[in-house]
Amino acid sequence: MKAPGDLVAAGETIAVMEAMKTEFPLVSPAAGTVAALYVAERQSVMPGAPMLALIRT
Repeated sequence: MKAPGDLVAAGETIAVMEAMKTEFPLVSPAAGTVAALYVAERQSVMPGAPMLALIRT
């Protein structure tokens, strides 16, 4: 998973989620800088819950 301050490109994998022993890459919708993380590795997340904040550039 990316960390606050990391630059990301549109379409870049920013995290990988695992469900039912299957991994799913999560890609950035736009280029920008990661402003904040709202989850930690191995933390369960609910559908629709925010995972990170991205400042678009």
